[in-house]
Amino acid sequence: MAKGRAILVVAAVLVAVGGTIGVVLGMAGEPEGLARTLANRGRIATVGDVGRVRAEGTTFRPVEEAAAVRTALGRQDAAALGEALDAAGIAGLLVAGHSPPHAAAGTGSLRDRLARYEHVDGLRGVYLAPAIGLYLRSPTVSFGPPFDLALARVARGILSGQRPPRIESFPEPLRARRSVEVMVLLRDRGRPRLWRSARGSSIARGLLLAAGVARERWQEREAAMGGPIEEALPRMDVEVSLLEEDGTLGSSADAFLERVITPVHGVAFERKGLWRYKLPAATSRDGGGASGFARLFVEQGYPPEAAERPDVRLYRLWVSPLAVSPAPLSGSGSVGAEVDALEAEAAGRSPR
Repeated sequence: MAKGRAILVVAAVLVAVGGTIGVVLGMAGEPEGLARTLANRGRIATVGDVGRVRAEGTTFRPVEEAAAVRTALGRQDAAALGEALDAAGIAGLLVAGHSPPHAAAGTGSLRDRLARYEHVDGLRGVYLAPAIGLYLRSPTVSFGPPFDLALARVARGILSGQRPPRIESFPEPLRARRSVEVMVLLRDRGRPRLWRSARGSSIARGLLLAAGVARERWQEREAAMGGPIEEALPRMDVEVSLLEEDGTLGSSADAFLERVITPVHGVAFERKGLWRYKLPAATSRDGGGASGFARLFVEQGYPPEAAERPDVRLYRLWVSPLAVSPAPLSGSGSVGAEVDALEAEAAGRSPR
């Protein structure tokens, strides 16, 4: 990974008169990138010295003008920060980045953590550059009983060869339209054996696609996997998670990648509608940051310098767990029975 070169041009131009900072974000050769990134975001609070930025359809105000948000940023409660942002009608935060020495991940105030490019629940990184980061409000998706366990059991049923349920059979919270990427992972005594993800217009659609593709992949590699999936599945945990983008990266410089790829992040890239990624644990094993990206490119048949191509977008990945079906599976209910129970619970009645 070439040092100091940017895949996305990030230029801060200090204008002497008025001290305005014009930040150019975007693909190489596209100086209007900042306008597209920041435009039409509603109210954005600025945190730290980001200068004066302007974008059509977006109002920037110092966080000091929103007392509750400022107070929450000085503490460690991410849920309280989300509530303060919602109450103030603020869509996100534009944060001046820095890298304080000897700061352990997960420590300090939320303000410091965001300035260090760490993930904070309830926020989603949109664009991260060496001197600035844009984070938008993104409430965490989670499901309690009975949705959580039933989600993983539906995945287990599809993996075992049972007929997938109809989308209409899922309760509304799982059918709700949202752009998501759902991952289904099989874990054998703590060790990941196989995982696949799929993008869908709802959690239900993404789940059905990801589970189906995972079963097909195992069958394609059955000999290498140690036999039929039906025989291996009873000793495996089945996990369902969301894979969430947590920031397009504005530089491929090694030092920046080491800062922005934290232990909870995976590395990913997109090129011409094709996306490839490595999960956080694998990224850490590869050395994180620059090493993680270099290894990912090589494994996908690209030279490491592919990171500098104008049609390649680097981003970081955050894994948000939804559900786990532990091994061995207790009971022998079918996929249909699980969805019926799910639907009944959502309707506030007992399944027949």
